[in-house]
Amino acid sequence: MKRVLVVLTLVAALALPAVAGAYEGWHWTVPAAQKELKRQGITWTNQNGRDLVRKAQCVGIGVPWEVDGVVRFARFRCLVSAINPNGENERYYARVIVKGKHAFVARFLRYV
Repeated sequence: MKRVLVVLTLVAALALPAVAGAYEGWHWTVPAAQKELKRQGITWTNQNGRDLVRKAQCVGIGVPWEVDGVVRFARFRCLVSAINPNGENERYYARVIVKGKHAFVARFLRYV
């Protein structure tokens, strides 16, 4: 079973549509969440290495935050297609909780 891990990356050069909300911290657009998962991959606490995310299909969950027609969320449910550190293909659902401009916590939900 996968476990939770916080991924923190300070990459100011990559401008993603992420903003600090007036309430509850950072929020991302759906495309930004998918792009960040693919860029960083997911490292789980119970394995060495990281899952290389090949594809992520996410939907925002919870209360949306909309400014100037752009909708952002603090949490997402994502279907992830990845290659684990052993080179095996995996498909699973994960909950992604935004923690910063380029930081998130991924929680494993279930295999597909």
